[in-house]
Amino acid sequence: MDWQGWLTIALTFGVLLTLIFSNLTSDIVLMAALIILSLTGVLDAKEALAGFSNDGLITVAAMFIVAAGIRTSGGVELAVNKVLGNPETVRGALCRLVLPIIPISAFVNNTPIVATMLPLLPAGQSA
Repeated sequence: MDWQGWLTIALTFGVLLTLIFSNLTSDIVLMAALIILSLTGVLDAKEALAGFSNDGLITVAAMFIVAAGIRTSGGVELAVNKVLGNPETVRGALCRLVLPIIPISAFVNNTPIVATMLPLLPAGQSA
């Protein structure tokens, strides 16, 4: 294997470890990896930017923007507080949260739905 392969493998492990053990956001870490691969010549400009022309990626990015707007405006809290109420257990909260998410996910990409609804669950608790 040539140096480009070894650099890519090392960078992949570096990205994974950085995402696991640091407070850096994933967009910064992944963009840094893309820049490193571009500057070292492993990827040319066309390869580095090819993902940004994907219709699916643009749709998901737009959904994240819509989700952030709904979350910032308080719309999610208002809707979910009526659905969640004051559950006594985490399992009860998850069951109540799943009921509105299932029909929504039939028509909308799941990633932005999770990004919108995840902050609504109690912090520090897991199922």
